[in-house]
Amino acid sequence: MFKALRMDSDTCTGCHQCEMMCSYGKVGAFNPAKSVMNVSLYNGGAV
Repeated sequence: MFKALRMDSDTCTGCHQCEMMCSYGKVGAFNPAKSVMNVSLYNGGAV
């Protein structure tokens, strides 16, 4: 099942902190490559 996280793109700075916390919660390491989420740009804003 695909899950999505809704966020306000106006407040996103593109810091990828959410990816870091996701990877830490899943594998116990601060590594965005091991995150199950990804921050992407869409129409000039982060998604």
